[in-house]
Amino acid sequence: MTNSLQEMGIKNYLGLFDEQGDPDLDKTVEFLDISRKGLAEAFGLSLDQIRPERMSEVAKQRVTELAGTLEFVAGIFKGNKQKALFWIKTPNPHFGGVSPRDMIIRGRQRKVRAFVMAAMGRESGRVA
Repeated sequence: MTNSLQEMGIKNYLGLFDEQGDPDLDKTVEFLDISRKGLAEAFGLSLDQIRPERMSEVAKQRVTELAGTLEFVAGIFKGNKQKALFWIKTPNPHFGGVSPRDMIIRGRQRKVRAFVMAAMGRESGRVA
């Protein structure tokens, strides 16, 4: 049986997945330096839908996709958390001068994912 992390074929450089390969919501929002409420709003969901103890399937899929994207970014930088965080927070001309983090907060995480996956030569449509 495979888990989300294995299916995506990535390493857990940032620790955004637990030992079972499920996304860790708290570590993901901590890495992005946003609140759960902010993430819920970015996903177009209610705060209740992303509560770890009863996360909806839609929310789990989106958190898995986001955590996977962030782990891919870390992989580009050979696991260097500081470089990955710098890239996430730095305004990017490919996003109209907006940082990838701000794109995520604005609900555009799939655009960030597509960009990262294209940079890696992988298809962005694959979701865990």
